[in-house]
Amino acid sequence: MSLKRFLPLMVVLLLSGCSDDDSTLDPALNDTPIVFSDLELSAFVVDTDTLDVKAGQDKSPDDPVTVPLSVQVQVQRPAPTENVLLRCTVTQDGSRTPVAERSIADVAEGMQRFDFDIALSRGDVGDYRVEVTGEDAAGTVSARAFATLRVIYGTKPPVLVELNAPDSVQLQAQVVTFDMSVLVEDESGLADIKQVFFNSFLPDNSPSSGNPFILRDQGVASQGDAVAGDGWYSIRVQLPPNAQKGEYEFQFRAVDFSNATSNVIIHKLIVY
Repeated sequence: MSLKRFLPLMVVLLLSGCSDDDSTLDPALNDTPIVFSDLELSAFVVDTDTLDVKAGQDKSPDDPVTVPLSVQVQVQRPAPTENVLLRCTVTQDGSRTPVAERSIADVAEGMQRFDFDIALSRGDVGDYRVEVTGEDAAGTVSARAFATLRVIYGTKPPVLVELNAPDSVQLQAQVVTFDMSVLVEDESGLADIKQVFFNSFLPDNSPSSGNPFILRDQGVASQGDAVAGDGWYSIRVQLPPNAQKGEYEFQFRAVDFSNATSNVIIHKLIVY
């Protein structure tokens, strides 16, 4: 995983000043066996809505997910004769039990890296303390650095962006067909789209007996869809010669696998 963010750390010498920076480095005296100069996280905010999405399955706060995280820290060794253990823990705020822990023995100078696949539930949201410590051979912590990882479950509803549909259709002696398509977007990706549909209402305001009508993005020309997977969901509608004349109303919606519902597009169609 490439490291996308950089977090500068405040250096605090024992018995010296402090800073307003929200990240901390805390070595002991100048003869400490280890000093941290900076800390890097691959991400400071992780949205579980985008993790471990299974096509065709609803998402729930109880779903198990894996949160990938890389932590890097720059190490200096003022007293290189000491054996130093570098430890990284990830702990949810309010808990004393780490959800993940890694260690590196006999640490050398330079950038050191920890890679995690943290097992959580999709709904385990909150702030997680990422802490790196340097311990000498006696187990005494002589340097410490930490940062905050925020885990959110940001359910993002799909959005209906654009509609292509005729405004009027003339009945004929034979069945008349026409296509309707709606462009759908979802911040979690098109794989998160569970269903796109419309409900129709007849000129007498009664609902159609076939509601809801499902639109598909499968590239099937006979269903009115030209290209699969492009976000345009389509349907081919058939009007028999004896269809009611007047103004029809179509209400378009989309639902994702968190069962979040999109905005509604209402379209009026005159049949004459």
